[in-house]
Amino acid sequence: MELDSGGDGGGDAGYYGYDWVDNGGKPSAWEIMPEHQHLEVGTKFPMSPWTAMYCRDFEEPRWMLLRMGKDDGMGDIGSFLYYLDPIDDRQTRLIIRMRDKYRWFNPPIIAMQLAVDVGDIFFQWKHLLGVKARAERMAKRQSAPRSIGKQIARDEPMVQSAALAREGDSD
Repeated sequence: MELDSGGDGGGDAGYYGYDWVDNGGKPSAWEIMPEHQHLEVGTKFPMSPWTAMYCRDFEEPRWMLLRMGKDDGMGDIGSFLYYLDPIDDRQTRLIIRMRDKYRWFNPPIIAMQLAVDVGDIFFQWKHLLGVKARAERMAKRQSAPRSIGKQIARDEPMVQSAALAREGDSD
């Protein structure tokens, strides 16, 4: 999974959802950005100039656990787990789990957390659609022929068989 680890506060790759919220108004990338493919514990994933997630742990290429909180890891307020579950040789299911630490004794914050929980259904839905669109686009490119010449070369045995069949019909 490719997410942005740029430090500019708005992200270069994005979160593939509602960019006006999660990416500081910048469009999410449609291509894999090689400069963001090196993951380490502590890698920062900015969501906006004010919020970020940080890599807490990962097992490449199966899962990645991001924590929400401060740079120093103190006072974390929740986490996101991205888990890739292979279904078969051609399909993989992406599972996202979000956990939030509720601050029950702070009424303004608990009200905000509950509103985020309700709204997050729509944000996660849009995020998953964005990931799906990019994965399908990449899969389509990988299965598409590289050039017409290569396609013709690959079809050559079929062309020869058809010619032999036609020759056999003329007897």
